[in-house]
Formats: sequence, structure tokens, C-alpha cells
Amino acid sequence: IQHFPTLLLDTGWQINNPSYWNPQGKSVFRDEKNATCTVSNSEIFDYKDAIYKEPLFLFQTDQQLAAFLSSRCPNLDLGSLQ
Repeated sequence: IQHFPTLLLDTGWQINNPSYWNPQGKSVFRDEKNATCTVSNSEIFDYKDAIYKEPLFLFQTDQQLAAFLSSRCPNLDLGSLQ
């Protein structure tokens, strides 16, 4: 993906299970200017019921995600979330 007018979440890949199923794994947020921020999967996914079902993304709204990213990843352009 060379150009995209929004924020992109890349959770990577692994064999046998989706990569975001690994709480110790890493995911990368990338903004439209190609700035990146790497976070631990455990920072953005809820694993409490993951034994029985897929992990849940912790942020239910763009505003919640923007609040997290503004403090955790201040180099990202979050304009697409606002």
C-alpha cells in the first residue's frame, strides 16, 4: 500500500493463527505521511476471553483511539481520526 488517506494498523502475520492473537507481539500504526509507531498487541487488544474467542480491539471509537495514540505515538498525524 503506497498511499492511503487514513491511519493504518498493520498487525503483521504469522503461521497458524492471526498475529494479533499473540499478546507479546507487536503491531504498527502508520499514518498517511508514512510515520509509524510500534505498540505491543497487549496495549491495543483485550485478551481476557481470548481462550474462547478472538481478542477484542480495546478502542470502541475513533476518539478513544486518538486519545491513546496522541499520548503513546505523538509523531503520528491523527487528523483522519478527528
